[in-house]
Amino acid sequence: MKSQETKFIAALQNGDMEYVMDFLHNAKERKNLACTALIRAVTQGDAKCLNLLLDAGVNPDRVYSGGKNALDIARQAGASGEIIKLLETFSLRDESGRAVSAFVHTSSTAVLDKYLQKGMDVNIYFKGYTVAQGHQIPVSYTALLHACRMNRIQNVQLLLERGANVNLPVLLGEKALSGPSALMLAAEHKNFRLMQALINAGANLHYQDARGMSIQNIAARCGVDLWLKQYQVQKNREGFLQAALRGDVAYIQTHLGEANQDTKNKAFTDTPSVAVAEILLGEGVNVNTGFSYSFRQSVHLHTKSYSALAFACKNNYTEKALWLLEHHADPDICWNETNLVAGMANIDEKYCLSPLMLSVQNNNLVLVKRLLQAGADIHVKGCNGDTEITALDIAKHSGAEMIDFLQKAGVL
Repeated sequence: MKSQETKFIAALQNGDMEYVMDFLHNAKERKNLACTALIRAVTQGDAKCLNLLLDAGVNPDRVYSGGKNALDIARQAGASGEIIKLLETFSLRDESGRAVSAFVHTSSTAVLDKYLQKGMDVNIYFKGYTVAQGHQIPVSYTALLHACRMNRIQNVQLLLERGANVNLPVLLGEKALSGPSALMLAAEHKNFRLMQALINAGANLHYQDARGMSIQNIAARCGVDLWLKQYQVQKNREGFLQAALRGDVAYIQTHLGEANQDTKNKAFTDTPSVAVAEILLGEGVNVNTGFSYSFRQSVHLHTKSYSALAFACKNNYTEKALWLLEHHADPDICWNETNLVAGMANIDEKYCLSPLMLSVQNNNLVLVKRLLQAGADIHVKGCNGDTEITALDIAKHSGAEMIDFLQKAGVL
């Protein structure tokens, strides 16, 4: 046992949480040793060892000789404010148990992981108390809520990965009234990374607590309301565009009011869904609307611009392309890409193909026929890098059926 005690004390001094937890979750004698170590840490002012023992689940409310617990002993010994605060935080005054306290309050991701591996409910509430105007008020919170309150981003990320419910609120008073959400607690710290993680995990931006306070109220008070609005607009846009790509008509109809015209244009251009395109066409989108964007990669500035028809032809969205042509989409608006090297006036690379060229390139005979019927110019010139090309040039490398059709049509 002596060698085990020596290893245990060494683990405490070295901050080896895994060894400490394994050691404590066994024989009763070991728990007695841990309680002795806790009192030693209190009287010697060793906050590091005390925090480690409390994290590992050692009970700070155990009553020693003289009817005193660790907090009483700390006060009697004139312990530092840090020691007192640690003991007050971990002190158990109800039935929730030492393990729940250790799990919820720990600052260590290793401890969280250990408890979760042992089957701890990631959403379990710790039932404690807070003091207001001299009265003890019941307060319950989860590990995620506590991690947000303490601004512990790594704990939050681990808990979210393990399925923590991002919308469980703090529960206040005997009636367990709904208190602040995790997002509200994160806003208090002005921690954008933490707020972003919670919003991405599905934090409810419309939640109000029992007092009627919302995340918008908290954000305005803490000076993060502008960031929240901008991020919310960005998330709404991403959600709308993703719904358009998967053809989610119900989502598009529900969130039309949140999308600005630029977002609707992008959704109309990119969606493969005729049903989504029909909704957006009725929302003021022009059938020939195009979309253009630029992005940097190393020293290169890439620019892309395209019409809805060019995008549909490039991606072989046959049904969408046919629908666009029925609604009189211009068959000759090209897909353009440029690549400009920073510091140079000339374009390094250029790629420009018409819807007809793109359909010939994809060997899509159905679209080629329809585009020609719609008046697409077989002789319009595009380019691939420095090479000027037409649909006829591309057709020479197409399949036999495409070449046969163009020959019979008299254009090859």
